[in-house]
Amino acid sequence: MRKLMAFGLTAVTVLSWSVAFPGELRYMQLTVGQSVEIKGEWQKDRIFKADDVELLPGERRPKLRGAISELDSTTTSIMLFGRWIRITDETQFLDAGRAEAEFKALKPKDRVEISCKVDSTGTWFARHIRTKKVKASDKIKGTISRLALDGRSPDTLSISGLLILVTDATDVFKTLGSTPETDREGGSGGE
Repeated sequence: MRKLMAFGLTAVTVLSWSVAFPGELRYMQLTVGQSVEIKGEWQKDRIFKADDVELLPGERRPKLRGAISELDSTTTSIMLFGRWIRITDETQFLDAGRAEAEFKALKPKDRVEISCKVDSTGTWFARHIRTKKVKASDKIKGTISRLALDGRSPDTLSISGLLILVTDATDVFKTLGSTPETDREGGSGGE
C-alpha cells in the first residue's frame, strides 16, 4: 500500500510540474528553434502580448490569426500584428476564389488566419488564407528565431521578426504527448 501511495504522489508531482503556475518565470525555458503556439492580444503600443505559450514539436512556419490592420494594393500586401504579408498568385484563399479577386475584397479589421513562409530577406508571403469563420481570439504559431530574456519581466521573443512580449503572467506549458515531428502542414517550416 505504501509503495502504491508513493508512486501516486510521484505521478502527481510530475504531472503538476508540467502545468504552468502564474507568476513563475516559466518562459525562461524557451529556446531558439523551439516551436510554439501563442495566444494573446495585439497591443496599442504595437506589440503582441503573450498570455499563453504552448511548446510544440518540430519546426513550424508562421501561422497568424487576427484582424488586418492595413492593406497596400500597390504591393498586394496586408498588415497583421505589425508584419506586412505579401499576397501572390500562389496564395490560396481556402474558402474563396482567385487571390487577386479575394485580395480586393479584404478590408481593415477583417479577421483572417494566414499560413506564411518567410524568405531569406525576411519578407513574409501568404501561403494560405482563411477569411470565413475565423475565431475571435488572436494566435501566432511558429518557430522562435530570437530571444531577449534576462529573467526580469518584461522580456521578448521573436518569430521571423514578429516581436512578442512575455511577462511573469505569461502561462507556458508543454503539449502533452508531444514528440519531435516535422511540421504538420508539411515542410520543415524553416523558410
